[in-house]
Amino acid sequence: MCYLGGGWWTCREFVVNRFVKNTPSPGYQEDRLTNYKSALQELARVKNLAQPNYKTLEEHGPEHSKTFVVEVRVGRQSSRAEGMSKKSAGQNAARLVLEQLSANDA
Repeated sequence: MCYLGGGWWTCREFVVNRFVKNTPSPGYQEDRLTNYKSALQELARVKNLAQPNYKTLEEHGPEHSKTFVVEVRVGRQSSRAEGMSKKSAGQNAARLVLEQLSANDA
């Protein structure tokens, strides 16, 4: 609805104000966005892109200290990232795709 009513820039401001500048709450840490997966999902919806698709590509290391590689795809953008859990690897990959999408809009 935001996009139809005000265009891309208005939606961008909404996402920044809602997900980045608000007071800390679950998913935020010291006024910084930490839930990149949710922000990416919202941005994909606003930009009318396919929802993010996450895929675990690799698991390596001993059972007590595994490292995971996750890939996320949104439209033509994709990125891979590592993490000590599937969740953290997905968050890292989502952050990279958010940066790609932001760079495309600049």
